[in-house]
Amino acid sequence: MSAPSSFQCEPVSPMSRPPPLPPQYLKRQIYSDPSVFKPVDDHAINEARTNYRSFRDLMWNLIFKKNYNDLEKARVIFRWMTTKNMFTIMFDSELPGSPEQVLGGFKDGKTTYARIFECLACYAGLHCCTMSGWAKGVDYRPGAPITSGPINHSWNAVFIDGNWQLVDSHWATRYLQSERNTPENLVYEYDDFYFLPEPGQLVYSHCPEDPAWELVHPAKSRAEFEEYPLVKSYFFNIGMQFLQQNLGVLYTKRGLATITLAFTRPTAFTFKLAFGDNLGESVQGIQLKRYIIQETTQNRVTFYFRAPREGNYYLTVFGQQVGDRIRVENVFKAACEYKLVCDQAAGDIRPYPLCSDANWGPGAPVRQYGLTPQLATAILAAPNGKAEVAFTKSREVRLFARLVKDGMAEDVLERCVSVREQENQIHIAVTLPARGEYGLEIYANEPAKEGDTFTHMCQYLTSFTDRDFGAVYGQVYDRTDLAQTMQAHPRSQFSQRRKSGKRLPDVVCTQTFTNVAYPFGEQVPQAQVDYQQRLLEPEKEYTPHPQRVYTSSITVQAPTNFRPKRVDDAPAPKPAPPAVPPKPFKDTEIFKAVDLHAVEVSKEEHKNFKDLVWHLIYARDITNELEKARAIFLWLCSKDLTQLAFHDVKKGSPEEILMSLQQGKTTYAVVYETLCSYAGLHCKTLSGYAKGAEYRPGMKFTGEQGQHSWNAVLVNGAWRLVDCHWAARRLVGKKVTAENVRYELDEYYFMPDPHQLIFTHFPDSGSWQLLERSISLADFENLVPVKSAFFKYGLQILSHREAVMSTEREVTVRVGCPPLKSSSLAFTFTLAYSDGREEFQGIKLNRFGMQETLDHVSYFTIRPPEAANYRLIIYAKDLETASKEGVYGGVCEYELIMQGSPPSPQPFPPCVHTSWGAGDSASKYSLHPMQKGAIFSTVNGQAEVRFQLPKELRFTAKLKSNDRDEKALAGYIMHRVVADCAIFTINAPNRGEFGLEIYTNDPEKDGNSLFHAYQYLIICPEVKGTVEPLPTLPPGYLGPQPSFRQLGLSTASHSDPYIQTDNGELQVAFGMSQPLRMTSQLIYVSGDRSEDFTEYIMQQGRASNDLVTFLTKLPKAGLYKFQVYALPYSDSSESLPGVYNYLVNCTNTYATLIPFPKQYGQWKEGCMLHEPLEGQITPNRPSKGSASSFQYVYFKLDVPKANSVAVVIGEDWTQLEQKGGAGSSWEAEVFMEKHWGNESKAAVCANYGSVKASYSTLLEFSL
Repeated sequence: MSAPSSFQCEPVSPMSRPPPLPPQYLKRQIYSDPSVFKPVDDHAINEARTNYRSFRDLMWNLIFKKNYNDLEKARVIFRWMTTKNMFTIMFDSELPGSPEQVLGGFKDGKTTYARIFECLACYAGLHCCTMSGWAKGVDYRPGAPITSGPINHSWNAVFIDGNWQLVDSHWATRYLQSERNTPENLVYEYDDFYFLPEPGQLVYSHCPEDPAWELVHPAKSRAEFEEYPLVKSYFFNIGMQFLQQNLGVLYTKRGLATITLAFTRPTAFTFKLAFGDNLGESVQGIQLKRYIIQETTQNRVTFYFRAPREGNYYLTVFGQQVGDRIRVENVFKAACEYKLVCDQAAGDIRPYPLCSDANWGPGAPVRQYGLTPQLATAILAAPNGKAEVAFTKSREVRLFARLVKDGMAEDVLERCVSVREQENQIHIAVTLPARGEYGLEIYANEPAKEGDTFTHMCQYLTSFTDRDFGAVYGQVYDRTDLAQTMQAHPRSQFSQRRKSGKRLPDVVCTQTFTNVAYPFGEQVPQAQVDYQQRLLEPEKEYTPHPQRVYTSSITVQAPTNFRPKRVDDAPAPKPAPPAVPPKPFKDTEIFKAVDLHAVEVSKEEHKNFKDLVWHLIYARDITNELEKARAIFLWLCSKDLTQLAFHDVKKGSPEEILMSLQQGKTTYAVVYETLCSYAGLHCKTLSGYAKGAEYRPGMKFTGEQGQHSWNAVLVNGAWRLVDCHWAARRLVGKKVTAENVRYELDEYYFMPDPHQLIFTHFPDSGSWQLLERSISLADFENLVPVKSAFFKYGLQILSHREAVMSTEREVTVRVGCPPLKSSSLAFTFTLAYSDGREEFQGIKLNRFGMQETLDHVSYFTIRPPEAANYRLIIYAKDLETASKEGVYGGVCEYELIMQGSPPSPQPFPPCVHTSWGAGDSASKYSLHPMQKGAIFSTVNGQAEVRFQLPKELRFTAKLKSNDRDEKALAGYIMHRVVADCAIFTINAPNRGEFGLEIYTNDPEKDGNSLFHAYQYLIICPEVKGTVEPLPTLPPGYLGPQPSFRQLGLSTASHSDPYIQTDNGELQVAFGMSQPLRMTSQLIYVSGDRSEDFTEYIMQQGRASNDLVTFLTKLPKAGLYKFQVYALPYSDSSESLPGVYNYLVNCTNTYATLIPFPKQYGQWKEGCMLHEPLEGQITPNRPSKGSASSFQYVYFKLDVPKANSVAVVIGEDWTQLEQKGGAGSSWEAEVFMEKHWGNESKAAVCANYGSVKASYSTLLEFSL
């Protein structure tokens, strides 16, 4: 189709191009499902099939005839380029400097994808820039220098709705199927990742010459780019995430390394290991893949590598999303690649046992058999040669197990494994005949389905060794000794990395985990993940004393011969990080008996210190060091110090020390050390700085400010940290006042992980940090202060780890939540000036921030209104175990420095909460959002939010903005229920941000009360023309009315009562289970007008009376109410009740302005008109239809039960015939020549009864 002669196509001027800045909105906030672009994509794909004679014709047909917005323009160009065979582009004329020459030059290798995209975008009215730089393409290997070589790629930035977004149409078009860069390995398959990829993700693979066009802040250096792993788009497409190994080159330690990656969607993994520059896959005849164990758990994949020889290895990780229905074949695609630099061969260079599967540990097949494994990891430790693994079964399943070991006979191994069933559990026990590694293969059979066939289900590596786990297999992510392992090059020191200021790209995480962010720019373990903790627990785990120890009768007063002695004289080991998990216990619940004892002792009055120590420790014969430390801790935290009194207090005595605490002359730490030393425990009082109630982010510690003391106690050979003072009381509120102090036990401070306590406690002596690598005071001051609740909830700092952050626009802090708790954690925040003021020009500062939780990450976005210093405090609470007050507790705090003042600071819309997404009552109603996140952008000014409903619920919705009243916005939000789906449609009246509040009611329980359930931020980047409000509709108007289902009606075409059309023609059909009398009405309701357009409806029935269709023409753009009425034939009432109501939004219309023929009552009893469909018959009509010439009009219609049918014009009657016999259509040609200008009406009449002369009018046409 040629462009109209009036169409002018001019490019935008590059002189007005905005400077490069990071986008305010990321891809996930614009769209999450590419199907939202289906009409645009379909159009682009269709246009790619056509070669236009000129560039002007191409632009008209591809873009301008569709009236696209900026986002749609960029999309249609992108999809046209990724579909079009660029070598076939050819124009009639390709003059020098013309856009035709730019596009046509591709076939001669004279231009690039990026240059073509820029040309199309600029002529489409979009600012666009082609960026040249370096990309880690098909020939790249991790660790290889790339930016010192020639530029090898180009891509684009395009300005959409006020933001620069990245685009790479070349890489979106094809990918390499294997590592060999040959034509036969190129696969042409569309990759949506490269349309608006998030800059923090693309920076792993693309490095522009000009760092400003990275669109990340701060920009990454070329050296940083080269250090990143080789990351493919598939890494982000399947929701993978770096947990620790975020450098492309990893260094083994003693020939060992482990690599742990996270993933958020069901994914199967495999790998490839190659050696040296020639990428060999075997060493001395043994496949290299036998030197790696791949362990896949619920949300992580770990690779245990042992090097058979020193040298360089390349590990490529492949993934395949489970349930991917797009591909016919099961294709694994490369996700990332590492270079492993091996310092020496591993101590044990034997390959792992040769088993049936590449994946170790319980995978998907275990769940498919309805089994739950008690051990979720791949390695089964067998101390003393014995081990057991158990499965809980939900249905009848049989298991068979066998051991595999190189060089050992099967009959010997067969006797070493046994399977037994116990109620709903299956236990597999092994007794290994010799030290070493064995493969334990487990096969399953479901008798009801598989007969006697057993299928391989899973396998474990069973290890019989006395050596430390880390020494044999490498340090696993979440181990306490992780900082000593494979991440850093031996020459890299912490101080050097700090000076370099290197940071990882700001990757948007789609899921986070229970590890805690390490303060030095790496990740450090929490040892909070159960499945890994099983591997790391000491063999002799603490077990409580028998119950009788704490229930038997005792003597409270110390015997006369009892003489408590201090343990000070015995030598104590030097401070060192604990070699076992940070807490030598899983849950404080195991201390229930000793805690009860300690509390009872705290209620007693003791005459002297000897009686106290006797009663607390020795009377119960507490010998376990952990129980001693616990009893003293709880007594000190529980004791009412005002009731502490001794009869004879001598100077320098223990009694004096304890009484000094009551008088404020000593500290909790000194008292705890005193009690421990007399209980036989080595204990050290640590002095230093702590970030307490008076601390503010950015504060420097000098002199006495911030000084504090706490303890290290030696328990079972390991130094543990304890802070009784902070455990005994906490601050409620922001101000440090006596009324805000609560005496309430905080369990966290009993032996916290040193990697966590370092965020708030800095001892004078670095060795007492109990870290593998101590940090400086300056580093401590920079750390974001976190509260105990932060670690108790398993949170993680994902973005800003330093206490002070600065910005020129806005900032987003990301806090990760553990997957199993993210749904029960609620967050909020407070924002204030550093001097305590909480308002800006009468607006609460909290309005300039928002919180959103998405994919186990909580986002806090702050847009400060002016240049100033701010205090940001983040709060959280566990909805399942809320505190007594049911309030939020602080988890971390920042100082935010705003370096510039925005010209027109805009708060977020004035909604009821600063937290967006699920509200207080969301879980109460079990609503399931059918979209992710709490931020949505409109397309053509419109957005939709949908929920799947568990039952019938009622709703109301409110739309709010900063510049319009809530009542004025009532006409721009509409909701309806379709089947089990609630749909909320927003028609934004103008550009800007809108808050959508959704309230819910359960009519069975809530009466008339509605409760806040969800809250969304709707961003409208562009509105074309004037947007008129929706008509005021009564509650329940849209959709089926009460009698709809009673009459046996069902929707056959449009189940959604809100219909949108851009061509002005509709066919709305309903299914019927009985004969019904039906009619309809079409009312135009735009612009405060109400016009009846019912003449533009044609009701079409069927003789079977099982379907009725309403052909509808919309004569002009706007909103219409389409109302359907019905009654059974047996009901003779003249008034038909409404059964279904639609609201139709017609944005454009191509329908003719000629109404349908007028229809009378009997026509609506199953009749159908085939032709002519126009209600006005003219001699110059565009088509003669089935007529032999334009002098005739051909009539064809179905009239069930009619005896005869005729067309009547004036006095002329033309009888129609049933050409196919009884039951077929009535049809005939009617001669019209003599009627033009003489008659004004033509009627279709039918005879039904026994009186042949009696006819009823069915239809009436105008001439």
